[in-house]
Amino acid sequence: MAQEEKITGRILAQARADAEAALAAAQSKADELLASVSAKCAKQQEEASAAATREAEETAQRIARMSALDLRKDELQLKRALVEEAFAAAIERLEALPAEDASALYERLICEQASGGEAVCPAPSAAGYINAAFLARVSGRLAKDGRAELTLAAPAPGLKAGLLLMKDGAVTDLSPASLVRALQDGMEADVAAALYPSALYA
Repeated sequence: MAQEEKITGRILAQARADAEAALAAAQSKADELLASVSAKCAKQQEEASAAATREAEETAQRIARMSALDLRKDELQLKRALVEEAFAAAIERLEALPAEDASALYERLICEQASGGEAVCPAPSAAGYINAAFLARVSGRLAKDGRAELTLAAPAPGLKAGLLLMKDGAVTDLSPASLVRALQDGMEADVAAALYPSALYA
């Protein structure tokens, strides 16, 4: 049990660490782009100040503002792409877990999520280790809390990895994609801070 907790704790901690590192990288890239925006705006404002007439100066300043806005939009798009790539990479890493690590992870998740009596629909890629022996072991843990045993259903053909818990028409998605989406939602404030730093739009 202790070994299983170590494995699953490491997997989930690594997924969050990867996401946080990606946000930090996005913020660093944003800082670089912001410096570029500021330098370009300063240059254009200097050029505007040197214009021969007030009309020419106002025109140059208007162009500088538009250029800065375009650069800010490009910066935001880049940061969005970096964040999405980071979470996509986290999904891929979870999908590629060795069977032993994946088995420990999903056993823990089922014990956390199942109310008892669910049908377990593994992804075709997980059918090799989410089997009768796996269910017997997990059901034994659930029984200690008075929860009914699980049953093994046919693999879910559209699921790339992980499993689904099904009961009374309700479905609990325990696929890597769903787990990372939940992680991403839990980091919404961090993501927003990286995408929309107040200094950028001050």
